[in-house]
Amino acid sequence: MLKIKINILMPMIALILFNISSAMAVVEPDADIVNLKTSCMINGDEIDNCFTDWRSLNIWIRGTRKPNVTSPLKVSIGTGEFAPDYESGINHHRLMCNPSDGFTGYISYVGAGIEHTILSGAGSGNTSPLVVDSCTNISFSHLQISNPNLGINGYGAIEWKGGGKSHWNSVKVIGNGRAWYETNCGSTPGEHIWADSQIIGHVAFTVAVTYLATCDDSKFYASSISINIPNTYAGGIYEGGAVVAEDEGVIHVYGSNIVANIDTGESYSTNVAAASAHDGGKIHIHGTGIDVVSNYSQDVVALSARDGGMIHANSSAYFMRSSGTITRIKNNGGVIMAPYQWQSSPTPPSIVSVKGADQVVVTETSDGYPHQLIYDNSCVNNWYDTTVRDCY
Repeated sequence: MLKIKINILMPMIALILFNISSAMAVVEPDADIVNLKTSCMINGDEIDNCFTDWRSLNIWIRGTRKPNVTSPLKVSIGTGEFAPDYESGINHHRLMCNPSDGFTGYISYVGAGIEHTILSGAGSGNTSPLVVDSCTNISFSHLQISNPNLGINGYGAIEWKGGGKSHWNSVKVIGNGRAWYETNCGSTPGEHIWADSQIIGHVAFTVAVTYLATCDDSKFYASSISINIPNTYAGGIYEGGAVVAEDEGVIHVYGSNIVANIDTGESYSTNVAAASAHDGGKIHIHGTGIDVVSNYSQDVVALSARDGGMIHANSSAYFMRSSGTITRIKNNGGVIMAPYQWQSSPTPPSIVSVKGADQVVVTETSDGYPHQLIYDNSCVNNWYDTTVRDCY
């Protein structure tokens, strides 16, 4: 009889123990994959290796997991909006690597889609929602990083420090003032690769820069980088551009789109351009559409270089519209290599450029034949007619 009772009780005990263990979820210190979700409960049970807030995840990564080249980590992020906990200390919203402690990076963050997974700066004031410090081989995909305090006091979206490497695939970034900016350069330039992504910048205070490279080398493929100055903005712009490179910063844009939307009806300085390089910064643009548009009488600029900056833009197309002055190339002590053949038209385009950089075939001529014109600002009308060998 005793043996029979034990046999009956054993399955019941096992079931109770299973239910207790399943309800007491754990985070393994060496987990290869962890989750960031709005809820770690499924059918009343708590999921193992799961976090519900950015702060707890970062504390575990820095203090316990410490991923590196031999022990990488994947963070699977579910649907929802995840805001850093700024109130608990500034380090809690930063991904701060510590190579001396064995934590060098090697983390991949994978979301559920750019409109479904959002790392947000809600309530963050003027601090970027994502700060990465002294890390390498960090990747983000299928998610959005945004600061929703647009036009109020929110600033930035991504601040990158200390060099290293990063990969961004199918990512949407929305930032104020500067959507991406680099501080505290590393001992060697960092490398950042963007593919199939959108980086959107909005003016804040007197700054309107979407992507600012000051230290590292960034490459864009099949992506869009845009700067927006709305008609509600009133004031001057100290610094502006969709892509801006200065100091040691280098930007490459291939098969992508660079956009500057300048819709403010107020006066502002003409420091905003689709692409701007200065103080040693370098920008390479190839096979890319460059759009500069104003619905008002604002002066617009496509490419701007000054004080040793360099821009090389070849095999690209331009769409420029404004009732103000349209400048394709603005050079003040820099180097811009950007030849362009405009579409043939009855008369040449009304633009400002530099000598020899622009060509166009005009069809309305004195002899009835098409003539090839070359931009030459020494001519009164800025164009030299190669057929008659005189100013147009």
